[in-house]
Amino acid sequence: GSRFSGWRSEVNVSHLGNLPGGLGIGDVVISKIRRSCGPNRSVAEGDRGTVEGPSTKDPKRMVTCVFSGDVTVDLLPTEVDIELPGGLRVGDVVICKNRTACGARGSIAEGDRGRVIGPSKLDRDSRVACQFARGLVVDLLAMEVNMELPGGLRVGDVVICKNRMACGARGSIAEGDRGRVIGPSKLDRGSRVACQFGWGLVVDLLATEVDMELPGGLRIGDIVICKNRMACGARGSIAEGDRGRVIGPSKLGRDSRVAC
Repeated sequence: GSRFSGWRSEVNVSHLGNLPGGLGIGDVVISKIRRSCGPNRSVAEGDRGTVEGPSTKDPKRMVTCVFSGDVTVDLLPTEVDIELPGGLRVGDVVICKNRTACGARGSIAEGDRGRVIGPSKLDRDSRVACQFARGLVVDLLAMEVNMELPGGLRVGDVVICKNRMACGARGSIAEGDRGRVIGPSKLDRGSRVACQFGWGLVVDLLATEVDMELPGGLRIGDIVICKNRMACGARGSIAEGDRGRVIGPSKLGRDSRVAC
């Protein structure tokens, strides 16, 4: 077992984030660096590990993490990203899926954008702390938000490849091939998304390398003609036959509507 196993049972409070960098025992972390740990033993950027406890060498600044192959290494909190529930990380942009009342502090509406600022202090295993407009901080279940990926994409979106992409021995993707967004890129979370195409081929693509396929097969930039008169309250109205342009997915019903 772990050399910290007995200590963990006695000092369970460390799982609440009392280690350097707010980390806790059992937290899953992603290495941000490459580190050699001896002959044929190393940690690569992107490798997942688990926090085992404070470093015995420098407990005030470092934590001990165990990676695949039982590779143990002491790391600074700045050398890892904590993987939060739902695969979220600090800094991720999220979209609220439901209206949430926050008492006297206000409320969050469906579609509101926020940013993940860390693990929840209430339920570290299933919730994340998110900050919304006006500085409102709310602990939400991972299932209560959608992660907004580069280019405004989300998991499940259908995308169309804009260029032919060679993928080595795995094959290739042709211009016009359809795929589905399955999550953030492991290589470049800030600008790429992981997409799965036919025969299970998974490729990390820049958001600019794909078009999002919207309901009805529409795409951003398409010209559309309104089929019925639409009243839009104080904003005015749209007449039958009016031309418009698709500007993106709907914030109200992403699966069936488009914003024009």
